[in-house]
Amino acid sequence: MYTGTYLNPGNSSFAEKVHGELYVDKTDLIKFVNRNLCTMNKFICSTRPRRFGKSMAIDMLTAYYSKGCDSRNLFQGLNVEKYDMNDKKEAILSRKYMEYMNAYDVITFDMQWVMTRVEHSIDATGWIQNQVIEELGNVYPECIKEGDDLWSLAKRYSTSVEAICEVNDVTEEKLCVGDKLLIFKENIPQF
Repeated sequence: MYTGTYLNPGNSSFAEKVHGELYVDKTDLIKFVNRNLCTMNKFICSTRPRRFGKSMAIDMLTAYYSKGCDSRNLFQGLNVEKYDMNDKKEAILSRKYMEYMNAYDVITFDMQWVMTRVEHSIDATGWIQNQVIEELGNVYPECIKEGDDLWSLAKRYSTSVEAICEVNDVTEEKLCVGDKLLIFKENIPQF
């Protein structure tokens, strides 16, 4: 399990909240997201005014979905575990509950914190992009990074440019940051 700053940051923040005496169970939001996860409605924007629990909701969703932790104990006894098994849709969702838990890469960041790291607000997007891409590159080294070309990838993975091009049907001009390539290592004689 990889736990990072932005990618799969773990569940410690939610654990603090759920074990606090002021915690209010809002895990029905997880049920809502699970119902819509593989549908046309999968893109969800949760907006709320200041001081209405956005950070808590993000921490809860991160703890539930993130591959970076095991959150089974955190959600025991909460609303997200309670399903009406006589309702067909609810019965299906109850099976998805464990399937979706800690099954996804989650990227999260706090915009207020980011703004303390940059001089001008216009720089925030670039800063986030650099930080997240660097962390993703550590976890997924097969992704194309800034400055990668076929020759450097072939050298890094002990294969040939020709083999990479053949397997992926690419040319050097088509490589873009974030692309993924299938790379098989070859036995290449060293000179």
